[in-house]
Amino acid sequence: MEAFGPFAAKEEVDFSALTELGLYLVAGDTGAGKTSLFDAMVYALYGKVPGARGDGVVRLRSDFAKDAATTSVSLEFEVNDARWRVHRTPTQQRDKQRGEGTTEVPAKATLERYDGRAWQEEAAGKRPVDGRILDLLGLDHEQFSQVVLLPQGKFDQVLQADSGDREKLLRTLFSTEGFMLAAEHLRRLATTRRAEANEAEALSNEAVGQAVEAWDEALGGLTEVTEGTGVTVAAWKDDDQNVVVGRAVRLTYLDRWKKAVEKASAAADKGVTEAQDRLRQVEGEAGRFDEAKKLREALNEIEKTKSQAKKDAKVLEDGRRAAPVVEALDELGTRADVLTEAQSEHSSAIKGLVDTGLPANEVPTTVVEANGLSTKWSKREEKCTGYAADLKAAGVHAGSALDFREQADDAKEQAAGFAEAVTEQASDLEDLEADHTEAAGAQAELPGALKQEQDAMTAHEVATDLSGARKDLTAAEKAAGLAKRARQTAESEVEAQRRRDLENVAVHLAREGLVDGEPCPVCGSLEHPSPASPAKGSGGSRLEAAEAALTGAIAAAASAETDLRRATKDLDKSERAFIKAGTGKPVSDLRPIITKAKEALTKAEAEVKRLEKFAGRAATLGTDVKKARTDLQVSKDEGAKQQAEAKRLDGLAGVDEGEAKRLTAKVERALGKGVDPSVLAEEAGRIVAALESVVATLGVVVEAFAHHDAQQGLVVKMLKSTGFAEEAAVRAAERPSRELDEIDERLEKRQQAEKGAKIRLAVLTKEGVPKARPAVEVAATAVADAVERVGSLREATRLLSERHKAFKGAADSADQKRSAAAKARAGADLAEQVDKTCRGKGPGSKQSLEQWVLAHFLREVSAEATVRLRSMSDGRFGFVVSDQDEKDRAVGLRLDIEDSYTGKKRPTNSLSGGETFLASLSLALGLADTVQRRNGGVRIDCLFVDEGFGALDTDALDLAIDTLAELRAGGRTVGVISHVEGVKQRLDLGLRVVKTDRGSHIVPGRE
Repeated sequence: MEAFGPFAAKEEVDFSALTELGLYLVAGDTGAGKTSLFDAMVYALYGKVPGARGDGVVRLRSDFAKDAATTSVSLEFEVNDARWRVHRTPTQQRDKQRGEGTTEVPAKATLERYDGRAWQEEAAGKRPVDGRILDLLGLDHEQFSQVVLLPQGKFDQVLQADSGDREKLLRTLFSTEGFMLAAEHLRRLATTRRAEANEAEALSNEAVGQAVEAWDEALGGLTEVTEGTGVTVAAWKDDDQNVVVGRAVRLTYLDRWKKAVEKASAAADKGVTEAQDRLRQVEGEAGRFDEAKKLREALNEIEKTKSQAKKDAKVLEDGRRAAPVVEALDELGTRADVLTEAQSEHSSAIKGLVDTGLPANEVPTTVVEANGLSTKWSKREEKCTGYAADLKAAGVHAGSALDFREQADDAKEQAAGFAEAVTEQASDLEDLEADHTEAAGAQAELPGALKQEQDAMTAHEVATDLSGARKDLTAAEKAAGLAKRARQTAESEVEAQRRRDLENVAVHLAREGLVDGEPCPVCGSLEHPSPASPAKGSGGSRLEAAEAALTGAIAAAASAETDLRRATKDLDKSERAFIKAGTGKPVSDLRPIITKAKEALTKAEAEVKRLEKFAGRAATLGTDVKKARTDLQVSKDEGAKQQAEAKRLDGLAGVDEGEAKRLTAKVERALGKGVDPSVLAEEAGRIVAALESVVATLGVVVEAFAHHDAQQGLVVKMLKSTGFAEEAAVRAAERPSRELDEIDERLEKRQQAEKGAKIRLAVLTKEGVPKARPAVEVAATAVADAVERVGSLREATRLLSERHKAFKGAADSADQKRSAAAKARAGADLAEQVDKTCRGKGPGSKQSLEQWVLAHFLREVSAEATVRLRSMSDGRFGFVVSDQDEKDRAVGLRLDIEDSYTGKKRPTNSLSGGETFLASLSLALGLADTVQRRNGGVRIDCLFVDEGFGALDTDALDLAIDTLAELRAGGRTVGVISHVEGVKQRLDLGLRVVKTDRGSHIVPGRE
């Protein structure tokens, strides 16, 4: 541990080295930090310290610690042959590493496991480490503190506690809160179950009421059925049964009604069928009569349109013959228009060809001539286009060459700039290297200069301190002499005052003893006219003042002596420091030495300041030198790069210039100087395009002539075949197709109507057409009456089914809710019985569930403790646990002492001081064993006992020590913290905690 509690520096305790002792003493002055040693152990494991000391975790940091020190605790321990190490640092305030003020360092925790070669981290952070420690040890903070460290002043806590406090303590140690929570849960469950049972009972009553209402409604509905249908069944006779119990009989009665209505409904359905059959028959006869009458009237109307129908048939025939001839004549006109348009477009194409520059005498008259001429001019266009592309490429090469020349000039200019920069950077680099060499030298000389400064400072300080110590000693010697003389004066004054008081007492006694007629013991006179009186100024007040002055003088002399011893000690310390500093032996006059040391210190400080000024720049200058070298090399590399680039660009410019000259010469050889090939190519292209137009229009004209002649022959043939003499007759017979279709449709409808009426009239006559129309309304009324009867019966059936279903549902629901209510009551009764039993309120139960469990644990502890207590009390005392007093009343967790000498039980507070300690120790050890066994079986091999032995006599102390020694025999190591001399004489010293004005430190007992 480091900077923890009273321990300022780093302290390390090897408890394994104390295992050989088994039982050892932890000694030290009061307040030295003996208990803090074990606080550190508990803090390492659990992040908190035992008892009230754990309330201020922030104060774990030592007040003696240096500002830079970090408060921390590490603990190595073994569990099941595995080595573990836990490390914690609490939240603490530390000086900032940079700037002024403090900063808060958060708490940290780590847990490591040794794998045989190295420590491996298993958990990090407070919560993960806390959980892992709990898993490993099986004990929480309170349990570990109780079973490992028997705390100062709390030995008898379990022994003397009342039942309530003992219950709280045992609850914490054995973690029985779960039983208390379970009992509380059962109490809430019982309340909930009773509320649910009451609610179920209310629902059951409500459901029974609803079933009664449903039955009453069903009976009332039977009257409606009788009134609406005339159906009746024997009246219901009340059986005095609950509707839920008698629901089967009631459902059977409703079924009888349903069957009666269903039977009447079947008969009504048959009547409807018969009435509907008769209605259909009558409706058929009436329909045939009406239809035959309409058909005869329609035939009379058709006969009136016979003359017009013949005229329409003639127009339709002539129009159908003329229609194809009219189409042929129209097509002939279209062909003539196309021919005229084709001839016009061909003439325009020839004019366009001549306008492009082709001589008129070269204009082609056939398609073959036009195609040949087009091929000739196409080749000319292709050649001129190629020459134009060459000339354009020559221009591109010339422009590219110019760009390359400009870029090359830029590169040459940049190369020159880099050359100038190289010269300037090389000069700067030389200056930086010189400065860096000087700074590096200063940096190398600085440690020696610092040592000289420190030596000079030390020499000056020890000489100054020695001079001051001599002055302080002289002053202390003078003060001690004065105080001694003042004490001697005060002592003389007290002695003189005492003598005066004695003399006054003698005078007083003599005066009081004078009796008239008896001789004076001084003068022998029988008369005593003027007896002597006590001297003025005498009395107890003067003596008290003198004694008070003496007390003050003694205190002042003691203080002066203390100051003298301190001054002597400080002088001795200063002389040793003076000699250790190598300044020589202390001389009487230190002023020359101090002056020389001051001069040496001033000189050393100046040299250090000078060297620090240069040395402080060494790192920066080193970086600057490296950067300057890098920059110089970059400038050289960039200059060379730009020179190479300029050379490459000049080469590319030469290539482009040569290519431009070659292409220009090629075009001039083919066309001559000053001729633009693109103009020639455009002219040839226009002629080729015009020739393509001439070829196209020439073909159209030829095709138009052929189509016109063919259509003219077709028209002549069609006039002859249709019987028309000329075109005028055809145009006169022509009718629009829509008009012809309407005439055709009109004639077709007339024919179909006449034919259909005659056929239908023949069919009706065959089926039978009555001479008079029959009465349909009478038959329809009969059907309506029959249907109404069926509807009434069906409504009655529906009503009965609904009432039957409603009653059955209500009765079934009531039965289910009655069963549910009974089940809920039984569950509530059981829950209340369990609740009362667990709270100790039930018949024959006087303890709650948790109290019963705690009593069981206390009996285990009592059994363990009794074994040790009987051993320490020569078989006299043992522990007895009871939950009832002599009057059979519940008393909680009562702990008594069984006294084998008297055969009776005694309260624990009847024991003597020594007996109480032995009983408390036995109970504490028994409690520790039981808690460990109950919490995972992890055995804690170390135990610490803090004080508590002062009330024991010699025999009792021997018994207590023997009991602790027995634990050693069982493999445990026991550390005892005590100031009792008898304990110190009986135990080996294991650890000694030494207290100083700079904090405490730990010394192993064998050193």
